[in-house]
Amino acid sequence: YLKSLRIILQREEERLRRNNFSKILQDDSMHRAFLAICFEMVGHTHLRHALPFPQIPMHLNVCAFEFYIMTDNFLRYFENVLPTEVRRHLVLNRERILDVHLWKKDSALLAHLRDHELSANLSRALELCHKGASQNGPGLPP
Repeated sequence: YLKSLRIILQREEERLRRNNFSKILQDDSMHRAFLAICFEMVGHTHLRHALPFPQIPMHLNVCAFEFYIMTDNFLRYFENVLPTEVRRHLVLNRERILDVHLWKKDSALLAHLRDHELSANLSRALELCHKGASQNGPGLPP
């Protein structure tokens, strides 16, 4: 966990040309998702009867969207050094999330999309109100 986190931070420092990652290091959900990935890899590699996916993320209160994002980032940094079987396991988990878990009613992704859609609809409604007010003078739109 710590070695992987250190490597990610070093690569991000090179990529972004900054070294202050205090905000991300204080993000509890990021740490839980990262731990879930580490436990998934250890369980898949060393335990004959590891918990079936998505039990580990669920036990750590990691939503599917967070696990997907963290897995995607993890694979980007470590894809070339991971054993094939571990890489395949993480990719398969990521595909399961994409196929099933991101679309459940309580999905953080769907909530984000709903919020985005709601804010986009509100912005459009406000634009229409402002256009109507400017065309019809002060007051309510027609």
